[in-house]
Amino acid sequence: MTWKFQPRIAALALAALPVLATASVMTVVPADMVEAKNKGGNDKGNDRGNDRGNDRGNDRSSDRGNGRDVGNTNRNGPPSHSNGGGRVFETVSTEPVVRNGPPIHSNGNGRIARELGGANASNASVMAFNNAADGSMIGRLRDVYEVFGDTDTAVTDFETAQETFEQAVQDYLAENPDARLRDAIEASLLDVDQRITDLGAIDPPPEDYADLLELLETERQTYVDELSAYETELGDEETSLETAQEEYLDALEAEDEALATVTNPNFELSDEAREVLRTRLYDRLGDPNAEELEPVEPENL
Repeated sequence: MTWKFQPRIAALALAALPVLATASVMTVVPADMVEAKNKGGNDKGNDRGNDRGNDRGNDRSSDRGNGRDVGNTNRNGPPSHSNGGGRVFETVSTEPVVRNGPPIHSNGNGRIARELGGANASNASVMAFNNAADGSMIGRLRDVYEVFGDTDTAVTDFETAQETFEQAVQDYLAENPDARLRDAIEASLLDVDQRITDLGAIDPPPEDYADLLELLETERQTYVDELSAYETELGDEETSLETAQEEYLDALEAEDEALATVTNPNFELSDEAREVLRTRLYDRLGDPNAEELEPVEPENL
C-alpha cells in the first residue's frame, strides 16, 4: 500500500502566547509551550511523567464542598502568586533531557546530522515519501510528520483554552469586584480547617468550645459558598483549560516517542535538530493541519 500526501496550502503561524497579569489576576502559560510549537519541545521528557502523576494526586485530593479538608492545590510548576490567579497550571520542565550517550558540546550541521541519525532520510524527495513502505525509515518519518501536526493542534487548542479562561476571569472580576479566585478561597479553607482541628485538640476543651466551633463552622461555610460561586462562573472554562493541558502533554509525549524511533539513541536530540527535522518534513510535505482548497470550476467564457 502506498501512502499519498495531499497538497497543503497554509504555512504554520507561530506567535508567543502572552502571560496575562493584573493586580487581581495572574494566569500562567507554560513558557515552553510556544517552543513546543516551534521546536517540538525537546526538553519535555523524563520529568513529565512524574510531575503529572504527582500533580493529579495532589491537585484536588478532597471534596471542597462537603465539609472535608481541602487538599494541596499547588502544582509542581511556577510559584503560585498569592494576589490572584486561580489555578496555576504546571509547566513542563525546561531542563534538557539527556538520552543515552555522551553529551554534545559542538554546534553545527555535523552535530545535528549525528543527532538525527536515520532521520537524515528526511532529505528524501516527496515521491520517495509517497512510495515508501510503512515500516521503512521514510515510512516512520511520515508518522513523525503526522505527530508534529498533532502537537501543533494541541498547542493551538491550549492557547485558545488559555485565552478563554483569562477572559472569563476578567469578566468575573469585573462583575464581582470583591470576588476572590480559587487559590485565595482554598487558602482560607485550609486555614479555617486547621483552626477547627486545633480547637478540637485542646484538652480539656474550653468552656465556650461549642460557641467557638459554631463560629468556625459558619466561617467555613462562607468559604464553601464562595468557592461554589467561583466554580459556577468559571468551572467550565477551568476544566476545559485543564483538559487542553493534558492533551498538550500527551501530544508532547507522543512526539518524543515517535522521534525516538528515527533519531540516534546515542545522542540528545537538541531543539535545533528537532526544528531541522520539522522544517524538512513541512517543506516537503506541507503543513499537516492546513485546510485543502476546494477545486474551482473554470468559468465558461
